[in-house]
Amino acid sequence: MGTVLKSVVVVGGGAAGLAAAWRAASLGHSVTLLEANGRLGVKLRISGGGKCNVTHEGAPKALLAAFPTDQARFLRPAFHGFTSEDLRELLRQRGVETYVRENGRVFPLDLPGSAAAVVAAWEGLVREAGVVVRSQARAMDLVGDAPRVEAVVLESGQWVRGEQFILAVGGASYPETGTRGEWLGRLEKRGVAVRPWRPALAPIPLERPRPQWSGVALREGAMHLWEGRGGRRLGRFPGDLLFTSAGLSGPAALEGSEATETARRQGAAWLTYAFTELDEASLDGELQRFQGAHPHTAARTWLQRWMPERVAAAMVEEASLAADQRMKD
Repeated sequence: MGTVLKSVVVVGGGAAGLAAAWRAASLGHSVTLLEANGRLGVKLRISGGGKCNVTHEGAPKALLAAFPTDQARFLRPAFHGFTSEDLRELLRQRGVETYVRENGRVFPLDLPGSAAAVVAAWEGLVREAGVVVRSQARAMDLVGDAPRVEAVVLESGQWVRGEQFILAVGGASYPETGTRGEWLGRLEKRGVAVRPWRPALAPIPLERPRPQWSGVALREGAMHLWEGRGGRRLGRFPGDLLFTSAGLSGPAALEGSEATETARRQGAAWLTYAFTELDEASLDGELQRFQGAHPHTAARTWLQRWMPERVAAAMVEEASLAADQRMKD
């Protein structure tokens, strides 16, 4: 018996929604894609600072090992059915060449508008597959209770009916792009089992932000997450760290955001940044050797070997040292 074709409604025109709409239409289904914003792929366009980290190199088994067990179980069929190499080949066919960075992350070639090129490739795919794209169509609710849904209700009050519904509405990390988190309550109300949102690949807000350091980067080290100050280490996240007006961003922060939020909800999350893998005793020995060789050098100068000047100045002040404190003292 052949596949029974259905009318499919996809809510959300981001990466997941575009892929789902394209695949469903490619199989012959009648697909309508609803996007709240005026254009598709808004979050994709700003991802990776506009460079767009499209996937990660590696076999499905290796990639799944990076996820918690329950998430890996959910993702396994998709990872085996559409590999990272499949995605790279699909983009290549649309004129978007990619490369692999040392950390395994795959990006388009470093050209102006590389993220926009990825969005354009996906938009071309969905339109050529026959998907009906409706922008400025914000979905507000569903008609019917799980597992039977009849329609999506738009902000205008219009119903968009279908036989199958795919919700790709994002999380709650970037409200300005439309991922505002309101769908959690809507789904729970309709009888769908839900879990609380947890940020992943999102900036980390700080209890004590450093707006005066906004734009300052800590480089070539690793962020460490601890179970409270002086507690056991919960994770290590190598890469650069970037201060924002409200907290932390950059590769290390994005990678560690989910673990940090989990620790915070459990009542203890303390972050440090290590510029070196030396243990405390070895670092102390290095400091004493520098002190012996350069007794009249300012302590602040030694700190600036490891960290930006603005951060080093603050460290000197918070350690109650004089701005011109000498190593010999």
